[in-house]
Amino acid sequence: MWIMMKARRWVAFGAVTTCLLAGLGGVPALSQDKRYETPPNFAARQILPPALQRSPYHTILDPVQNDGFLNIYRMKTKFGEFSVVGTQLLKVRVREAEAAAKLADISASGQMLKSAGRTITKPLKTGKDLITQPGKTVK
Repeated sequence: MWIMMKARRWVAFGAVTTCLLAGLGGVPALSQDKRYETPPNFAARQILPPALQRSPYHTILDPVQNDGFLNIYRMKTKFGEFSVVGTQLLKVRVREAEAAAKLADISASGQMLKSAGRTITKPLKTGKDLITQPGKTVK
């Protein structure tokens, strides 16, 4: 008996829910409602300080979109174009773009290999100097 009552309640609940959902079919979605304004777009110069707008390592492309809460930036670097959500993350990405460009320059000039070679041979030179010039090496 108790199970039958429970089943009837679920059937009634399902019937009411179906009717409500069918009745809402003609209502347009809220995102299509013209009463709500769309989020604005900005020029980068309107919302960013000059250091974040452009540097030798990056450029922020216009327009900057806004999703109603965060700005969505398009950042162009020598490594490509990236989408960055939020000004705080943009600050991080600007520093990363500068660091990546400097690392690429170091790698391209061969400095990294030269530096690694000097670092590897330094203990050997120190060991040789300990044997040939012990007093001078210890000083």
